[in-house]
Amino acid sequence: MSSPPPSSVASRFVSQTELEQAKATREEQWRAAYARLGQEPPPQRAEDVGDGRSLYERLQTNKAAKEEQWQEQHKLSKQFRALEEDEILFLRQAAAARDAEEAARKRAERQEVEGFRE
Repeated sequence: MSSPPPSSVASRFVSQTELEQAKATREEQWRAAYARLGQEPPPQRAEDVGDGRSLYERLQTNKAAKEEQWQEQHKLSKQFRALEEDEILFLRQAAAARDAEEAARKRAERQEVEGFRE
């Protein structure tokens, strides 16, 4: 048989050394560009270092955190109960009394203004 075609995995392999060289070249180009502009380059963010947990463990941790957050948000809504009929009636009566007082005050103001105009 013949040798593997040029598009095999081995031909697409990039070594860590090549990656580091490409990264260093890219960083040097950025520094040179900022130097031409006379600006200080922004601070480089640190690369994410894995925490050693499996994907399943990280997903379970995230799921537990989201569940806890959801429970916390909905805990407040469970503390209240619906109003009973007598409570609703009392609130309606209080609102009606407040509205009646407001209407009487406006009527009195209007009468005073009309009396002032005459």
